[in-house]
Amino acid sequence: MGELVVEFAGDAVEVAERLTFGRAGDLELDSNPHLHRLVGEFARTDEGWWIRNLGSRLFLSVTADDGTRVDLAPASQHLITAGRGVVRVTAGQARYEMAFRTETPAMRRVDVDDSDDLATRPFEAILTPREVDFLVTFARPTLDGSGGPLPTYVEVASTWGVSPKTLDNTIQSIKRKLRNARLAREEPLETLVRIAISHSLVTAADLEWSRLPTGEPRPAADGPRFAG
Repeated sequence: MGELVVEFAGDAVEVAERLTFGRAGDLELDSNPHLHRLVGEFARTDEGWWIRNLGSRLFLSVTADDGTRVDLAPASQHLITAGRGVVRVTAGQARYEMAFRTETPAMRRVDVDDSDDLATRPFEAILTPREVDFLVTFARPTLDGSGGPLPTYVEVASTWGVSPKTLDNTIQSIKRKLRNARLAREEPLETLVRIAISHSLVTAADLEWSRLPTGEPRPAADGPRFAG
């Protein structure tokens, strides 16, 4: 298996086995106190190169040149299956970006174990546009890096012009889909939102389309996710 090359701030590092990154990692991103000492790592196994989130609070966003996008929650990992990509992390008001490339990406696959962590798993349930609208609104503080509390049911219902009862019925539908996919049990809303982000059920691209930070919300039904 060939080496992995990671580029940050104009410098390229060849990785033979493992490269940690963070405030005090092998790759020092910044002295920003909002960063973990170790945010994540690139690591090689017999299966291929992995990107792992080693932190306890921050999410990693992985975008590959084949168009795939994964948002990694703390304690989750992603197998690199494309030759090139970018890892991003937002800490406080700062955003950091690392590019990676390898000539030997792994075959596309997902390993599933019996643990209850948020490791990357397949998700076959299909979310409706309304479910995406509501989820991305609850997930906004994480997706935009602000790190604030989740909005309330009343705030989300008001944003989309529905009743709190309609919102709750939709959230219950999402919970059933997550349970059927064995991604969740009877989890609180905050945990469900984290699971949704970690499995790319809602992403920064959904937030950008929604225009929630800037004005009148734009429904997912009108966007590229549900085109055609």
